[in-house]
Amino acid sequence: MCGCTLAVELWTSGRLGRNGSVQFFKARKRVAIEETRVMIHRRLQRIPTTAVLAVAFIAMAGTLAWAGSSRSSCCSCYCQGIDIKGCLSNCGGCSSSCCCVINTKTCCYTGCCRCKVKNCCCKAECYKNCCFLQDPCYSCRSSCYKCDHCGCCSYTCCGSYCSGGNGNGGPA
Repeated sequence: MCGCTLAVELWTSGRLGRNGSVQFFKARKRVAIEETRVMIHRRLQRIPTTAVLAVAFIAMAGTLAWAGSSRSSCCSCYCQGIDIKGCLSNCGGCSSSCCCVINTKTCCYTGCCRCKVKNCCCKAECYKNCCFLQDPCYSCRSSCYKCDHCGCCSYTCCGSYCSGGNGNGGPA
């Protein structure tokens, strides 16, 4: 039930009197509860994907630190530019260094990098499951590449790490 519909119902039903009747206060309470529920629902819808991924990144990094056997590493990463249609393009991209935390027990890693690329469509874009890592030891299982309208990008990824170089990572 919408809060505005309930308020209209109160005005038109005649239950809204000046004498402070019990029905009026009960109905007013229902309106307040419904409006609160709608506001909470709207706030939950606004939680951006980046925030969810950041929490996942922190949780995985915390798990790696808790495991006690982790090391950090950096690998080369090429973040692609964005063409006028909003598609990823090698034109306007940027080479960067991706800082990774590797769990040496499970051979899993979590990495992130930031850079500035050319965004020809001038819109904020978000892409998932793109592997921009240049090192074949890193195999991307999941990633998020977010670029704002100015071209400032952040890349977060996780997956498997093998020190022998026989992973299936590499450029997208």
